[in-house]
Amino acid sequence: AFETTLSIITNSPSAPITSIQLFGERSAQEPEPEPSAGDVLYAINAGGPSYTAVDGTTYLSDRLVTPSRGGSFTAEGPIAQTEDDPIYLSERWGVFSYELPIDNGSYEVTLQFAEIFFSDPNRRVFSVDIEGEETISNLDLVSTVGPDVAYDEVFEVDVEDGSLSLNFGQATTNLAKLSGIIVRTLEADDEPEILSPQFISPDLSQPVLSTDDIYINVEVPESNETVRFLRLFLNDEFIRQENHFPYEWGLPNQPDTILSSLVPGSYDLRVEVTYQSGVQAQTSATLEVLNPIPASNLALGQTTSQISTRFSGSSSRGVDDNTNGNYRNSSITHTRPNIADPWWQVDLSQNSSIEYIEIWNRIDFNSSGVSLGERLRDFTVFVTAEDPTGRSFDELANDPEVWQSTFSGVPPQTTRIPVGSNGQFVRFQLEGASRTLSLAEVIVFGSPAQN
Repeated sequence: AFETTLSIITNSPSAPITSIQLFGERSAQEPEPEPSAGDVLYAINAGGPSYTAVDGTTYLSDRLVTPSRGGSFTAEGPIAQTEDDPIYLSERWGVFSYELPIDNGSYEVTLQFAEIFFSDPNRRVFSVDIEGEETISNLDLVSTVGPDVAYDEVFEVDVEDGSLSLNFGQATTNLAKLSGIIVRTLEADDEPEILSPQFISPDLSQPVLSTDDIYINVEVPESNETVRFLRLFLNDEFIRQENHFPYEWGLPNQPDTILSSLVPGSYDLRVEVTYQSGVQAQTSATLEVLNPIPASNLALGQTTSQISTRFSGSSSRGVDDNTNGNYRNSSITHTRPNIADPWWQVDLSQNSSIEYIEIWNRIDFNSSGVSLGERLRDFTVFVTAEDPTGRSFDELANDPEVWQSTFSGVPPQTTRIPVGSNGQFVRFQLEGASRTLSLAEVIVFGSPAQN
């Protein structure tokens, strides 16, 4: 950079100055600075005027475009999922292309969209070619994110001919459109630290009910990479893109109605993070959805038994309708300490169709400050038609007629276990030579089985 002072003196008012041209060359001592990772080389507000974004990115007015059909259009806001409404409220539409002069190399190209004209799906479906290759196929913005919602696509692009070519050709339905373009450098000064996103809510170790409004919250651990956006998928179906922290889905003011209408079953949840460099990382998890809670607890007040009893922790405490997890409140079962394969069970008094079981764990600590909930670590629950008294852990575990499920690790205060099977007896059992079984409450939800 340099400063100069230009003085203009004229003695002829009848001959006004109409133009000035300055010529010069950069000194050999001032080489052109090399761009660093993430530098914005182009930011263009397609179909709109210049604009400075919230993050400081300066968008140029629409340029370097060759339209063969169509024009520009500007709508009135607001636009969801962005703080930069002006970018998404203007658009270039039709059949058009952009040619951006650029050095050969690899770049991150972000194409920004929002459907600001149509409100119904299948009214505009189009594809986009970058450097002669179709990179977006049959994009329907309303079906993907809804009308008036910001939507970005990010690509890593190699340029070999000195020009970045973006082609918006004839669409499948109606005409193509574009809200903005950002081109960034990809060369990294430091090794990128790519960390996977994490599900914070709901607790995916626990099933949810089909009557619940499901709220999903995701966090991305801090790293030297900047997050561009996150996308959530349910059974590989795209739900919605979140561009800003906090990354949330399922709130009352969000268009994630699919999350409030899930039928009972298992669902694959997947969240993808796209970093500013274009690199992606993802995390997958299983979401279990159960039927609503039946009105009756089939275990309440029923006959119980356990392998042994110690410290007045009778087996009947496990069905006394008291979920308090502190032993001082006289509602905790307790077997003799350090015995082999200890068990606790309840007789439901008749063959029952069991939807799911809740087990309530202890929340107190011993004198050394160790959680007594640890004693329920790695438990197995069995559902049988016949009384399992006298049968060993291995016998039950290897009986194909016995329904079973093992919880790995230390259960939280409440654990909900989907069953979907018939039986009259429910047994909780630990495997090991020196174990102690102690629990607060067992609740069995279901109904009498139809004979």
